[in-house]
Amino acid sequence: MTFTVGLGDVFPDCTQHQVANLAGSLNGEEPLLRGAVVEGPDSEPSWGILDGMMRCPVDGVNVYKKFDANGVLYKDSVQTYTTNEPAIDLSASSFLMYAWRLAGAPSGTP
Repeated sequence: MTFTVGLGDVFPDCTQHQVANLAGSLNGEEPLLRGAVVEGPDSEPSWGILDGMMRCPVDGVNVYKKFDANGVLYKDSVQTYTTNEPAIDLSASSFLMYAWRLAGAPSGTP
């Protein structure tokens, strides 16, 4: 699983994003909010839903529950904004990591 929408075979389907929730896909198919990076696992997840939000996942099943451990969880759900909300301030460095992985580590780094 990646935490970047549209990257790889398994990525977040149920981002906590207004436009993606109302006009996007809720099952990993087009239209997608490609390139959005979600925050990922959190030890203090927050939950919430507003009137008019599309429920996602529709069945409410947390398919990632088996990976919850040591007080940290990830839920691909529109309600879990601390784990599944695209947020530039918390995820901007992800693109640096991707570039580093593609180009190889800079010389002198472990």
